[in-house]
Amino acid sequence: MLNRLQRARGFVLLSFLPTVFFWGCDVLNPKDIPDSAVYTPHPYLIGVFFVIQVALQIYWISRLFERRLRPPEQALLSPGLDDGFGVIQTTDTSDNDGEPSQMAYVPLYTAANFLLVGSMAAWKSDQVVISQICMALNAICQLYFIFFTLQPSGKFAWSHKNKITHLVAKTSLGIAVLYMWRAWGVMDIGSSRPPVQQKAHCGVFVLLLAFASGPDPTLGICLLLDLAALTAGHTTDGWRFAFSCIMGVLFVVVLSDALLAWKNRAPARMPVDAEAETSALQGGSEEIWLEDFTTPSPSDEEHAHLPERV
Repeated sequence: MLNRLQRARGFVLLSFLPTVFFWGCDVLNPKDIPDSAVYTPHPYLIGVFFVIQVALQIYWISRLFERRLRPPEQALLSPGLDDGFGVIQTTDTSDNDGEPSQMAYVPLYTAANFLLVGSMAAWKSDQVVISQICMALNAICQLYFIFFTLQPSGKFAWSHKNKITHLVAKTSLGIAVLYMWRAWGVMDIGSSRPPVQQKAHCGVFVLLLAFASGPDPTLGICLLLDLAALTAGHTTDGWRFAFSCIMGVLFVVVLSDALLAWKNRAPARMPVDAEAETSALQGGSEEIWLEDFTTPSPSDEEHAHLPERV
């Protein structure tokens, strides 16, 4: 009987391999874009995104196959002969549960990959609407995981152990948004010079998405790359100018998110008087008292309950 981690490995590989095949076919042999399209991403930049995303996913999958160790538990001891003690129970420190955020992502990762395969197959068959629906469902899977599972106040907030899961989920959402934009540009959404409302809606959508994913700037950077690909692609002048303006505003948002994230992750240090710190370090540990720190001193009543100095 396969355990949970082994089943997760199987589902991940089963969805990853066809995704790379269909996605690679789309990158290496792109479908001709009609001249009526108001915008389309640059094909070379799509190839760059493909390579980066596949490399991230390969590394993320390899983490599933690493042997993780649990913190060793204390063994149970029993009195033995000659007044000694014998170990009656030992624990296996190997972890068969996998990294928690990875295991939580596996179901949505698998579903999103199969939806991506369906979207690419429909795009090749000129079924643009079906392709767009599949890609929208893919984006919903990523959005749900990012904003409900990886939320900053949750147990899967950004940390050193789960940062690769954050990267894969957020870059996958960035790819989904880019392909949805590609389909929108091909579909009959307006004349060659769309109204101002459509450009404003596009800017509001991008900025709200970047704000909501903060203070981690990963998704904002992905959206910046999406806009750069659309600006460099086969795009009308009106939309190229709109994308450039949105990029400028989004860059400010991403920069502020990056500074805020760096500030939040910086280790906090309690303010200590330099003279008191030097004298405390020169003496023994028993000489470090609360009054040496720049915190309010205890009142007379509180001081009466404090232990006397030795």
